[in-house]
Parts: sequence; C-alpha cells; structure tokens
Amino acid sequence: GIRAVQIHGLPGDARKWEHLRERLREEIMREGFDRSIHSFTQTYGGRQTDAALLVMPQVGFLPYNDKHMLGTVARLEQELLTDDGLLL
Repeated sequence: GIRAVQIHGLPGDARKWEHLRERLREEIMREGFDRSIHSFTQTYGGRQTDAALLVMPQVGFLPYNDKHMLGTVARLEQELLTDDGLLL
C-alpha cells in the first residue's frame, strides 16, 4: 500500500502506514524471534518454526544474510528438512 501511494499516486495515508509498519516490525522482532533458539517462530511465544518464515526476505522484512534469518534457516533445516532434501 505504501508503494502504491508513493510510486503510483494512489490515495492513502502512506505516512501513517509507514509508522504502523515500523511498529509491527518492532513487535515481530520482539515477540516473534526466540533468542534461545536463534530463530523466528510460527507464533508469538511459541518455539515451533514454519517454512513460511522463508518469505520474510522476499517481502523486505530483513535481508537474506541477516543473522536473524540465517538462524531461522538453520533452525528450519534442523526441524523440517527431510532426508530427501525437501523442506516440510
């Protein structure tokens, strides 16, 4: 939505959305990352991971080489990688 307003001139409150995006990012970093397993988790307060976490870099949340993402990928490989090399 922010890009639609800024790039394409569509109506919307991009400044408000930027503020909300930053608040949500802070919340996810605080509540969605478990430091004891060095990984993002499927749910706040949970310890399970989910392959859907791999979209975080694709949507611009963090770069692929960020230490939080690298830890998450390592955890996903540990928990969800099959002997055939597939990620559940």
